[in-house]
Amino acid sequence: MTRDGARVVVWCTDSVPFPNLVVVDVMSQNKISVYCHEGLVRQAVFTPNGDRIVSSGNDNKLQVGAAEGRRGGIVGTSPN
Repeated sequence: MTRDGARVVVWCTDSVPFPNLVVVDVMSQNKISVYCHEGLVRQAVFTPNGDRIVSSGNDNKLQVGAAEGRRGGIVGTSPN
């Protein structure tokens, strides 16, 4: 959850073949952005200012993505 409580990142298990991370606006319950690892997600957190999400997964990748935008716009991915 962002510090202001406006957005949460949730693990959505209805996607195939792997679950997605979905950023949801708490008030409207609308999806703001979606991220996908090539495997299960292990952890996801917002940066302190809430503009990015850092996530890690079983694909051995660390992803940094924008917290808003249709597909989240991955800013960077660590090498395997």
